[in-house]
Amino acid sequence: MGDCTGVGERASVDRTRFFSIAGQMNLQQPALLAAEMMKLPSGGQVILAFDSDTAGDLFTAQVRQIYSDLGRTDISFVVDRPSSRESDWNDVLRKHAEGGFSPKP
Repeated sequence: MGDCTGVGERASVDRTRFFSIAGQMNLQQPALLAAEMMKLPSGGQVILAFDSDTAGDLFTAQVRQIYSDLGRTDISFVVDRPSSRESDWNDVLRKHAEGGFSPKP
């Protein structure tokens, strides 16, 4: 969730759903996210890839609360945000294309 294009380019996974909140969460999205999390099979993952900024912090907290409220202990919650503050995955991918990419440890 988050910057779907950048994350999609990084991901090499099958049977994956990507969601974008398009820069802000609307009134329907929390319920839609919860419904999709409920559809995940046991062992599934919710992976957040929001920007590494104040808005990303807020979105991460909002989605973490949705996940927590579901009470699903059989799926995991992963936050995968750029390590550099005030950057997003598009920045990271551009840097990678320019030869300066350094993956997270």
